[in-house]
Amino acid sequence: MMYYPDYAYDSDDPYDSDVDQEDARPRPKRPLDPDKIKQRLQEIDGEIWRVRYLKSSLPKPVDHVLDGVSNPSQPPIHKISVEVVEKIFLTCLPWDLDCNPDQDLYQTAKGVNNTLDRRNAPWTLTRVCRSWRHIALSSPRLWSCIVIHPDTVHSEIGIKILLLFAHILLQRSAQTPLFIRFQASDYMNTMERPQFQGHWFALLDALMDHSERWRDVGFHLRTPFLKRLDGVKGHVPLLEKVFLRSSRDDNNPQGGLEAFSISPALYDFETYGQETLPPKLQWHRLTRFGQTLNTPAQLEALRAAQSLLHLRIRRPGRDDFPPSSMVTLRALHTLEVVGNLEFFKYLTLRRLHTLHIRTHIVAHLQHAVSMIHRSSCNLTTLQLFVRGVPDSDIIQFFEAIPTVTSLGLLNEIGRSFTDNLWERFTYDPAAPGRCLLPQLKSWCLRLPMDDHASDAVFLKMIETRSSPNSASSVRIRIEVYAGNRDPPSYLSPLKDMEATGFNISVHSY
Repeated sequence: MMYYPDYAYDSDDPYDSDVDQEDARPRPKRPLDPDKIKQRLQEIDGEIWRVRYLKSSLPKPVDHVLDGVSNPSQPPIHKISVEVVEKIFLTCLPWDLDCNPDQDLYQTAKGVNNTLDRRNAPWTLTRVCRSWRHIALSSPRLWSCIVIHPDTVHSEIGIKILLLFAHILLQRSAQTPLFIRFQASDYMNTMERPQFQGHWFALLDALMDHSERWRDVGFHLRTPFLKRLDGVKGHVPLLEKVFLRSSRDDNNPQGGLEAFSISPALYDFETYGQETLPPKLQWHRLTRFGQTLNTPAQLEALRAAQSLLHLRIRRPGRDDFPPSSMVTLRALHTLEVVGNLEFFKYLTLRRLHTLHIRTHIVAHLQHAVSMIHRSSCNLTTLQLFVRGVPDSDIIQFFEAIPTVTSLGLLNEIGRSFTDNLWERFTYDPAAPGRCLLPQLKSWCLRLPMDDHASDAVFLKMIETRSSPNSASSVRIRIEVYAGNRDPPSYLSPLKDMEATGFNISVHSY
């Protein structure tokens, strides 16, 4: 257990006390020896005079290097401007508010502990020294990120502490816009226990009381909690990004959609696990959208989304549901799909240049090929996560998209890649037309756990595509499974190639 010095706390702040929240016992006080303190001060004075003497003997041009020595009581960190320190503090939060505003905040916040936990930032930044504490408490943006993981709380007192800290954080964030992630798991947690639900509703209500400051919010909750969000309808003037997801085993996944039907600044909206959409959703403002596609009405609704640039679809099941006619999205340039690709038969995307596919359904890559040909789009970026899809289908798919310059080919389990695929990727100057994806410049390749392809064929392909002297040179990132098994036999030659100047980098997953 770590204790912090008295000067790290303000005496009028009851929430940053000298007592650990898990252990109410006061920290022990060690007796001080005056003789030892006097001796140590004399040693420090001697060091100061010695450094000053050495400084005086230096030439003047380098005198500025040791400016801080003339005031040894001021650490170098205190010479940094307050604005720079604030920027550094912001990087300690679960996501960066400045560098990447379009990052997937739901994914970024996964696995991050509660920001309402005093063992994490920004709370820890107030317990280093008086200067840092003053800067932290004077920086409302530092307190504007709220990440709550109910799975990490297992008692009633723990929930009450979260509620108390939430009020402190909301107060310290002043009037700055709020970034919120309230993420429960799909399985049993304390939110499911009747004796605790009142406290969780109180925590949600505390966040809703500040809905006029919501800028980017994400809620992964059960229906009763999502329905509670309907109370902020018409009170979210700053809201730009919304992520809603109902629990996987929820029998009636509805709620929360009405809350965001009147959001004048909303441009990014994702909802998963629900079969309806807000009736008054302002499609003309949306540039990013994501949903679980379950009904023809959801596909039909996309006709009104002609401003969409980025679309994410999760399509479970194998049922087909044709719309009344072809759906054309004129501005869309990025499409991400997980699951069934059969709805590709009804899409036309003429400006598509980035496609991410995650599927294990063998036949559906043909629907993607048909959509690309029908759209006459110039696809340049592809990420393909396949499980059990034969190489023959992958080869046929790649033959249809020769314009791809950036590729992610990921395979963790299922059917292994074969010699046939690697031979088609091998560059042969005598037959350059046979090489798959001849315009490829960047390639991320994740190899499956059990790969039974020939090492010689695979290494030859890597050599011909990553050689700096090759006419088809590609930067290749190779990810190799690093579980509790012996390393694959091709790993050592790959590392040798990396060390000798080939355009590859080898990593483990």
